[in-house]
Amino acid sequence: MTMSDDEYSSEDKKIAQLYQDASDYSEQGDYERAIDSYKQIIRIYPDDLEAHWCLGHTLLENNEIGRAIDIFIQGILRDRENEQNFHGDLGICYQKIKKIF
Repeated sequence: MTMSDDEYSSEDKKIAQLYQDASDYSEQGDYERAIDSYKQIIRIYPDDLEAHWCLGHTLLENNEIGRAIDIFIQGILRDRENEQNFHGDLGICYQKIKKIF
C-alpha cells in the first residue's frame, strides 16, 4: 500500500507538530511530556535518528541516565556511519554517573 501526497503531508505535519511540542515542553521543564512526544515520533519513524538523539538528551535533562544510555546505544546501532555523534553523548552519560558515585 502506498500513501498519497496528502497522507504524506499529513504525517509530516504531525511529526513537525510533535517536534514543536517536545521543544516547548522541554523549555517549560515538562520533560515527561517532551519524552512522550519524542517517543511518538519514534513510533511513527523508528529510524529517525534526530528523534533518538533528542529523546536521549531529554532523558538526561530528566536525570534518567540509564534510559538515555539505552537510546544513545540504539542510535549507534541504527547509524554506524555517524555513530561518533552518539558516542559523545554516551560520554556525557558516563560523566554524570561518575559524579553520582
